[in-house]
Amino acid sequence: EGGARYALLKSAEMKALVTAIGDVHINADPNFIGFRPQIAAGKRFDLPGGYYIDAQAQVGTDLELFNGEKAIQPLLIGGAHIMFAASDTVRVYVEAHNYMKDFFWEGGGVFAFNTVTFGMKFLEKNKGIKSKYEIGLGTTVPFFHNYWRYHYGSITGDYNLFMD
Repeated sequence: EGGARYALLKSAEMKALVTAIGDVHINADPNFIGFRPQIAAGKRFDLPGGYYIDAQAQVGTDLELFNGEKAIQPLLIGGAHIMFAASDTVRVYVEAHNYMKDFFWEGGGVFAFNTVTFGMKFLEKNKGIKSKYEIGLGTTVPFFHNYWRYHYGSITGDYNLFMD
């Protein structure tokens, strides 16, 4: 998978960013090529006391080319993310992810797997955005789904080390 990003709007004064995304991926089983154009927008909202909220949303499609009997199969993808900087060390977030396909399926219903995730991230004390690491803990649950298996959610943790 590879791709390119281009900032259509990048404003430090407005604390806003709008990005065009063009990704290409090759799938191996089944074999097909996909093109994933998207548009994303993000903004920081400053709050009293040095707090802030980062918000972003993106929407696009994943065009699967020559996948089986269909020449092109469009998928609707997108999501949104809101993060609240509760302190210099703690971030609280909630995000949603949208994945839907087979809109014209004769069997009825759209294949959908849409989830919501919420959790917390912890940064190095008194370092803020200059922190060398980030530790996160969150959970994901489906809020709308229509597909062949059951998924009740997940719990995840991560550790990111930022190297100079």
